Amino acid sequence: MAKSRATPSVYVGVHAMVTREIQLASRRTLVRGLFLLSLAAPIGFAGILLFRKAVESMMEQQLDWDPIFTFLRIQCLPLGLLAFGLGAPAMIRDRDEKALTLYAARPVTATRYAIARVLAVGIPVATLLLVPGWAMLGLRMGILEDVSLGTTLLLGLKVLLSALPIAWAYGALTVAAGAFASRLRWALLLALFFFIVPDWIAHAAEFEGDVGPSGCAASLLKQLFETGDWSTGLAAGGGLLIYGFLGFAATAFCFRRG
Repeated sequence: MAKSRATPSVYVGVHAMVTREIQLASRRTLVRGLFLLSLAAPIGFAGILLFRKAVESMMEQQLDWDPIFTFLRIQCLPLGLLAFGLGAPAMIRDRDEKALTLYAARPVTATRYAIARVLAVGIPVATLLLVPGWAMLGLRMGILEDVSLGTTLLLGLKVLLSALPIAWAYGALTVAAGAFASRLRWALLLALFFFIVPDWIAHAAEFEGDVGPSGCAASLLKQLFETGDWSTGLAAGGGLLIYGFLGFAATAFCFRRG
């Protein structure tokens, strides 16, 4: 009598899929180029801080301008490009290569597949914000004499708190766009629709505040690193989490549908 095959745990199944996808992504020119470009950002950041320090020395007064928020805000562009490049073609490729049928034949549930797909995009996206962000904070503490370790650790925590919901939303929405579309060009257009149109509609209706994923990401960074309005920051972070769950649910639904 043949023994039934044991179903792997959620961690084992998801970890195997995520590891494989990240290894494949690391070989792509787009991913390597964006990471190299992002590693150059702290160098420019250090140059600005050195210039600020020299001006302060000549003027003998402290300058209030801190470029950390500006650099993190600009970093949202390569984050979006990376999410589009990894997330939009993911399920289209699985569908074309008949991998969905293979996954369905194995003990892989729709929930596990969706988790793995979103994490395979979200982890690189989060890393693309965390690595240059933390590098900038380290350089900031080393160059500016009035920056303490406690302040640096607090800012590092804020970078982490912003990276996680942004990566979750960006990864889930781009994967969902590929789940609904049959061709890559339509997946990219649908993902662009998800990111841009909600804010356009809100602004056209003269609604105060950002409601789209791009606007929520910008608002979250602004509240964490510039204005300090925690209620607005929590609303922006909650919006990103909601977008992520919607994209996750859409991906799981399309997997069940085949």
